Amino acid sequence: AFGKLTVRSERPAFDGPLRLARLDCAGAGLSLAGARISAKASARPALDAFDAELSLKTGALRLAGAQAAGAGGTLRAGWKAGALTARYDLSLDRAGMAGIEAGRIGSEGLLRAADGLARIEAEGSLSGDDLLTGPGLETILAAAQRSAAGTFAAPMVAQVRAGLKREAPGSALSGSYTLRRTGGV
Repeated sequence: AFGKLTVRSERPAFDGPLRLARLDCAGAGLSLAGARISAKASARPALDAFDAELSLKTGALRLAGAQAAGAGGTLRAGWKAGALTARYDLSLDRAGMAGIEAGRIGSEGLLRAADGLARIEAEGSLSGDDLLTGPGLETILAAAQRSAAGTFAAPMVAQVRAGLKREAPGSALSGSYTLRRTGGV
């Protein structure tokens, strides 16, 4: 950390960059090749509420079979009276997992949590571009087509394979989501 830590009117604050050279956790299948975070945070004197603004840029990352060349984005969060509210705009570059890849995939939205994280709500949008199916998905679909030979499913699987090859380069995806969790974590 190379930031500035201050206390004014009994309110602690931090402003500055945070850097992480490398993170490896084999047990969780997690690795991160560097991260730069610009952080601005403050708390109330009793430390019972805080506000933070973060800007993130990372190098390559891997988690449980998924990988990306990098991640970036912004997060604005506040904690008060046991409730968390956060606005985020995050993206992954050259991301892939389980036979599908994207040049970029991103999400922006709002997250609210309360009751010690027992209640969580998130709503936002998801976008992606340059979607490609990798050899893993093609192998699975080819095997499914061979297994379905002589049935009504074989031509359908063949059409899916041909459509993916034809339409995937330069394709995009967009959607919205609402997630809710209630009860104990």
